[in-house]
Amino acid sequence: MRILVTGAAGFLGACITEQGVKAGHSVVAIARSKLPYFLNDLKNLEFQKCDLVNTIPNGQDYDLIVHCAASIPSREPNPDLLFDYNVKMGKSVVSCARNCSSTTIINMSSMSAFGPINEEEVNEKTPTNPQDAYGKSKLLVEGFIRDWCSETGGVGVSMRLPGMVGGRSHANFMSNLAEQLIRKEPVVVTNPDGFFNNIVYGYDLAQFVIDRVKNIPSGYKTLTIASDNALLVREAAERVATAAGASPDLINYKLSKTKPFMIRFDEIRALGYQPASVESSIDRFVNDKNALLR
Repeated sequence: MRILVTGAAGFLGACITEQGVKAGHSVVAIARSKLPYFLNDLKNLEFQKCDLVNTIPNGQDYDLIVHCAASIPSREPNPDLLFDYNVKMGKSVVSCARNCSSTTIINMSSMSAFGPINEEEVNEKTPTNPQDAYGKSKLLVEGFIRDWCSETGGVGVSMRLPGMVGGRSHANFMSNLAEQLIRKEPVVVTNPDGFFNNIVYGYDLAQFVIDRVKNIPSGYKTLTIASDNALLVREAAERVATAAGASPDLINYKLSKTKPFMIRFDEIRALGYQPASVESSIDRFVNDKNALLR
């Protein structure tokens, strides 16, 4: 396959770029800045410096476009700009797909597209009502992909991602928790007796995207994804502490009005996704972070 990956300098985009090249595909990696060092020596990798907010990628023929680029609240505090950037990037990707006759777009969306979640379990049919600019922009871009599918008969998927983790992951609960515990800092964890599977190791998702994309039928779909064999929040936090070489006594627990929820992944599993356990996801990503931060 010839694959275009946007946001290839970011955590997830880099995982997918690396997985695609190592699987023998030709990958074009797009980013606003240089790629991470571990991608520099890969063969069959072409880098294009491109700001999707202002530019449509070069109109080559791609079998697969994976859209990972995004503006996130921790890096763009202005909600109006964040919304505008994400919408413009989504439009650029769809324009590229039209120009190059791409057959498949996989769009990395977010659980934020659901908005506040009050159910005990979340799946693809859970109603959406995003309240913030990030969630609203993600849901709108999903609509762009859906419209493209209707127009072209192509394959379009929006994956509403949970906490994605790995050595370079950031700006989510598990990533922040691991970094603080590696530094031996005290942390606060809420709702310790709720169940938790809101985590996916980055390379597990990358492997699904690269190896199983051929299993996805024509048309548009949203998919939810998570890890298997849920733990209690308390158990998950203490496993992070153990993997980080920190004392569980650094963890302070408290209750929160925000209810914990579980994520279903039946539909993506039917397409070939093989979920790792929560324990395995924690152990691998904290090991990666240890290697980077120590």
